[in-house]
Amino acid sequence: MKRIQRREITTSKSCLLLCSAVVAGLLLISSRTALAQDTIDWTGGSMDPQDTGDPTPTNAFFSDNYNWYDLNTSGFPSPNVAGGYLDIDANNLLAWQNAVLGSGNGSFNGPGSRLLTNDLAGTTIFSQIYVNPEQSAIGGIGTFTLAGNPMSLSGPSPQIEVQNGSFTFNNNLVMIQDTTLDADNTDGHTPYLFVGGLISGNYNLYIEGAGRTRFNVAETGGYTGNTYVGGTLSVTISSGMPYGAGYGDMYVQSGGTLQIENNNFTLNGLNGPSSARVWKASGSGTRGLTVGANGDNGDYEGSYYVTGNCGTLSFTKIGTGNQIFGGTAGAGVSASTNRIGEFLVSGGTLTFNGTIAALGGQGTGSLTAGSGGTLVGTGTAWQVEALNGGTLSPGFGGVGTMVAQSNIILQAGSQFALTLDAPTSGKYGQLVGQAGQVTLGSTLALSLGYTPSPGDWFDIIVNNTGKAVSSIFAGLPEGEQFMVGGTDFDISYTGLDYYNGATQVGGVNDVVLSVIPEPSSLVLAGFGLLGACMLRRRSRK
Repeated sequence: MKRIQRREITTSKSCLLLCSAVVAGLLLISSRTALAQDTIDWTGGSMDPQDTGDPTPTNAFFSDNYNWYDLNTSGFPSPNVAGGYLDIDANNLLAWQNAVLGSGNGSFNGPGSRLLTNDLAGTTIFSQIYVNPEQSAIGGIGTFTLAGNPMSLSGPSPQIEVQNGSFTFNNNLVMIQDTTLDADNTDGHTPYLFVGGLISGNYNLYIEGAGRTRFNVAETGGYTGNTYVGGTLSVTISSGMPYGAGYGDMYVQSGGTLQIENNNFTLNGLNGPSSARVWKASGSGTRGLTVGANGDNGDYEGSYYVTGNCGTLSFTKIGTGNQIFGGTAGAGVSASTNRIGEFLVSGGTLTFNGTIAALGGQGTGSLTAGSGGTLVGTGTAWQVEALNGGTLSPGFGGVGTMVAQSNIILQAGSQFALTLDAPTSGKYGQLVGQAGQVTLGSTLALSLGYTPSPGDWFDIIVNNTGKAVSSIFAGLPEGEQFMVGGTDFDISYTGLDYYNGATQVGGVNDVVLSVIPEPSSLVLAGFGLLGACMLRRRSRK
C-alpha cells in the first residue's frame, strides 16, 4: 500500500492531521505535501501545558469556532464559519492535539478522551485523518472520537491512520475513491481503529496496519467494492460485512488477519494465500463464516483456527460458485475447549484440499455435503459425511484421495459421484476411512473418462477401520452387476474382483468395482467355442 510521506510540523503535539481547503461550501483536504509552516490546532478542551489557562470545552463541533486557534499567532482563523461549513485557510494544517489528559485538583491525572462532531450539513471531505495521541509523561494515551454527519476521503492516498491509542470513527464514510483504514503500530504501540458508521460507495476498501481495525456496526447494504485485508480486521456482528449480489469479495492478503468475534457473519468469495489467517479469538459457543453469498468463486489457502478458549469455529459454503479451501483448520489450545466445527456446503461447490487437524486424538471438524451442495477435493478431516440431497465427489479434477480420520457416512438420498479415467490408482477419486465406521446408503453415480476393459478394477473406498462396511449403496448388494455408459460392472464390499474368480484385490473391507464382459460378448464367445469344436470334429472325420 503506498503511504504518504509525512512532513514535520512546528508543533510537537500532533494527533489528528487534517489538511484543508474550502471549495464552494465543501471542506476539502489537500495532500500533506502542500502544507505551509502555519498550523491550525483543535484544542478540544485538552489541558495544553503551553496554555494551561485555556478554558475550551472538552468536546467540540466543526461549526464551533471557539475550539480552533492558530498555534503560531494564537489567533482564531478568520472567517471562522461561513455558509454552513468550517472555513480554514487553504495552506494551513489542522492538528488534533496530542496532550489529551484528564484533570483533577488542577493537575494532570491520566489519559482523557475527546469528541469532535461534524455538525455541518454540507459534504465534508478530507484527504486523510491522522491520529497520533503520543504517550504523555505520566503514561496516559488519549482516546478520540469523530461523530456527526457523513464524511469522505479524497486525494492521492485517502486514509484514516491511527498510530497508537484508540480512535472511533462514528460518522458514515462515503467513499468517493478507494480508501484505506490503517491501524499502524510502527512506533511500538497497539492502536485501535473502531468503525461505528456505515461505509458506502462503489470502491474498494483496504485494511492495513498491525494494530486492529474493528467493524462495530452493520455494513450490509454498504460499499460494493472488494475488501483487502493486509492488517487485522475484526468483525463483531452478524451483518458486519456487505455481501450478496452486487457486492465485492474478501481478500485476506499475505500476513493479513480476518478475526471473527462474538457472532457469525457472511461474506461473498473468500480468498487468500497460505500466509493469510482467519481466526476466532473471542466469544464462546459455535461461531464461523458463511461464504459464497453472491455466487462468486473463491480460493483460500491460509489458516483457519480458533484460540484463546473460545469454543468452536465452523465454515459454511452457500451460493452457486466454487469455494476452494486449501489451508489448515485447527485450534490453538486443546480440543476440550477449542474445536473446529463442521465444514458444510449447502450450495454450489466446496473444494476442500486442506486439513482439519485432530487434537489429542479427539474429533475436531467434519466435512459435510449438505442438501444442494457438492463436496469435492483431496482434504483430510475427522469425519466425512453426505446428507440427503448432497453430493460427495472425492478428488480434485476427478483425481485424488479424500481422507476421513474417523467415520464416513453417506446417507440415503445423497450421491457418491466418481469419474473413472483409468484403473490405475491416482486416476480416479478415492475415499479413505482410517478409523470409526463406514456407513453407506447413498446412490452411486459413475461416469467414464476412458474405454474400460474386462478385468479393470477400482478400489473406490479404502476401508482401513478394521470393520466391515455398514449397509450398501442404494440398490447394489454384494456381487450386483450394473451398467454405466455401455460397460458392465459388479460391486464388492469385501474387496473382491468377481471377474477374476473372486480374487482379493482390495482390502477385505474395501468397496471395489470390477469391469466384466457384456453378456452379449459372452454369448458370442460361447458360439465361437461351439463352432471351433464342430470344426475339430469334422476334421477328425
